[in-house]
Amino acid sequence: MKTDTLLNVNASLNQVFDISSVYAFDFKSASSIYPNPTASNLNFKSQTSTLNHPYKIFNLLGELVRNGIFKSDQIDVSELINGIYFINIPSISNKAYPFTKI
Repeated sequence: MKTDTLLNVNASLNQVFDISSVYAFDFKSASSIYPNPTASNLNFKSQTSTLNHPYKIFNLLGELVRNGIFKSDQIDVSELINGIYFINIPSISNKAYPFTKI
């Protein structure tokens, strides 16, 4: 159990995301994440195939909210609540990229 002294909130964190590794989208290693913002599906068009690569999605608190393995160039994010998230594909890059779920 971890207490946030600024917000006076107790939270159990299984995994925390370090916001210092957030970068603007790197178009040299990936063509695009679209649509951004999205209501349902987040599509990936990359120079490096994402197929069978693991991914992690973190919320603004740095909590892991979803993870999985790419089965296509698309992830269904419709079950996430509206907000700003960061996606990381650790086997391709150690960077995380922001997207908005609406």
